[in-house]
Amino acid sequence: PTETAEVAPLLGGGDKVQPLVVLCFLINATMGLGFLSFPYAYMKSGIFLGAVGTGLVGIVATLCALYVVVAMANFKALAKSQGSEEGSIEINDLSGEKVELARLIYSTFGPAAHLAYTACLSVSLIGTMWSYSATIASSLSTMLPLWTPQNGWMTCDIVTDESDACTTLYREWLFLSTLMLLPMCIVDLKHQAQFQIVMTGARFVLIAAIMGDCLRLALSGQMVDQGTLPEARPVGIPRCLAVAFFAMSMQTVVPEAMHDLVDKPKNANRVVVWALGLCMVVYLVIGITVASVFGTGVYPVATLTWHNLGNPEPSAFQLFFRTLLVTLPVLDLTAAFPLCSVCLGDNMRTFVAAEDPEHLKVFFRVLAACLPACGAFFLWDVSQTLASTGVLVYFVCVAAPQVVAYASIQKCLERWGTEC
Repeated sequence: PTETAEVAPLLGGGDKVQPLVVLCFLINATMGLGFLSFPYAYMKSGIFLGAVGTGLVGIVATLCALYVVVAMANFKALAKSQGSEEGSIEINDLSGEKVELARLIYSTFGPAAHLAYTACLSVSLIGTMWSYSATIASSLSTMLPLWTPQNGWMTCDIVTDESDACTTLYREWLFLSTLMLLPMCIVDLKHQAQFQIVMTGARFVLIAAIMGDCLRLALSGQMVDQGTLPEARPVGIPRCLAVAFFAMSMQTVVPEAMHDLVDKPKNANRVVVWALGLCMVVYLVIGITVASVFGTGVYPVATLTWHNLGNPEPSAFQLFFRTLLVTLPVLDLTAAFPLCSVCLGDNMRTFVAAEDPEHLKVFFRVLAACLPACGAFFLWDVSQTLASTGVLVYFVCVAAPQVVAYASIQKCLERWGTEC
């Protein structure tokens, strides 16, 4: 039977959630830290080539996310058709038990392929959440004081301050932030609906603040000329494409985000297209605007560009605006981190409990949240962790969905003589 369009509250809370909630899940999981990296990537590649590359990657990423939806629907239909007469099953049915991409690979290609995929997925998501943990802890260390044995109450910048006291402060905030995120990493996504919608709103407030101040600087002439960017710099294309693939790696969280979506056959594809479409537009607008305004003076993380902007003694508004630009990315990452943790924990669980999807759920979600913090305890350079996961993100989010979707279509042809 096909899933019926159940009535669900706008912000979730029932058995099903509305498309708006799933849209927020996907936006929060996709943008993460990536959208703040596009201005620097465009500075390296040139604005024209960077924008073209982002558009092409956006199209590929959207197709791959849709492949995941196709594979989910096909394999659910095939599973329900076992023991049924041909034609007695609805092949566009996405209802019922959640199907992680790792479980699809296990059922299609066997344990060896499942092990390879789970290993690549684990490393790429751990690298992603590693960068989130480090960014949250380093940002909080800069803004909020904590007591350290070396210097008492203090704040510091872990990037430039190599003292033992600053390292201790950073690690204290890393421990506290991980502890605060654990409850969000354990509960199912449908119970996070209100929080995720609020965080999506905060994300777009940050985007509006960045765009508004760029416009103010461009019109007022207050900015210092940092140099004009060339239209094309081919040597920077690999970096720009790596950032784009990383920033659009939605495919792994699609099964988790879609699990409680109301009326999946009707809403699944449109939610995926809207989410990635909005992300791509934001990436293009932020990348082009900030890179055009600041030129070669843009920082690897866009909000840091404002850190030393202005007078040596900034006004109250400038202090407030700088604090806002540092605070909102932290809030954004607290929304993205649990989504990645749930995805990683549930896929890791399939490796040891492929036939029992609920077994050890809490244990693996806690493990998924703690592993990145262990890495960030020793290495807090975000650029190194992001660069190390780029190739794996391509394999997990681009290659794997296409292979699984193709295999599911072939199985449908064998079962019904037609594509699902």
